[in-house]
Amino acid sequence: MKTRSLYSLAKLPSMQKFIDEAEKYSENNKLVPIISFYLEDELLANLIKSLDKKFSSIFKEYGYERTIFVRKVLSQSNEPTENIQEFPYYLIPVGKINRIKIVENDKVPPKAEPIEGIFRVTFLPYHSITELNNAINRQGEDDILIEYKNGKQVSFVKKRNIFMDSRSVEKIQDSRFYANFVPSINLMLITSIIANNVIALQNEIIISKDDNDNFSFEIIKGKASENDISSGNILLLKEKANIYYDYKHKSIPKEEIIKGIAWKISQ
Repeated sequence: MKTRSLYSLAKLPSMQKFIDEAEKYSENNKLVPIISFYLEDELLANLIKSLDKKFSSIFKEYGYERTIFVRKVLSQSNEPTENIQEFPYYLIPVGKINRIKIVENDKVPPKAEPIEGIFRVTFLPYHSITELNNAINRQGEDDILIEYKNGKQVSFVKKRNIFMDSRSVEKIQDSRFYANFVPSINLMLITSIIANNVIALQNEIIISKDDNDNFSFEIIKGKASENDISSGNILLLKEKANIYYDYKHKSIPKEEIIKGIAWKISQ
């Protein structure tokens, strides 16, 4: 399958190293190198065409405002939904063996739910666990450690909560949640590709961390076929509705999206 979203970042020379690493990872792990439908002209056009039958009448009536349109799409669908709290900050696996579920995959970074292992939630993303620990030790980052077993939260240790909104933090205690998944800023393109090669909410990914704090990933459930990816079956209905809305309003600022991704990786 020919894709363009990863290579669209090549407009910015600073991204070439990360593109090369992501391309090599995709080849070695037999993954389709896609990071966002917003940057895939052909796949995007085909997706919109396939959604017209379902969405066009709703858009004609409610397309004047995104939230209302998306809500109407969801209310008229039989697609099952899950009650998961969205957490607006970052999720970093710090245990030796961890498991996550990708919830929203058409994002850079993707959004994931922790289901097994030890994680930190943080105000900022980091390049390494060492960088994260240094920030915590100098009190430049919140100190919150969460442990999960079999999808259940078994430990929530909050030693310091200064930077993240305290109400948001309280909401995720003893609750299912998903957040921006960034084990390392340097791996952001790779994790985005992995996320776009699984079916949202129907997947599990193991994240292993070695003694040198290097991460490895294994999709153990919900790996998408090329047809699933090209047809948009990997996306949640909510994401499809958002993409449809933006496309119809001609409000897909590709250059800004590319610059935004580059900024996130260049922090």
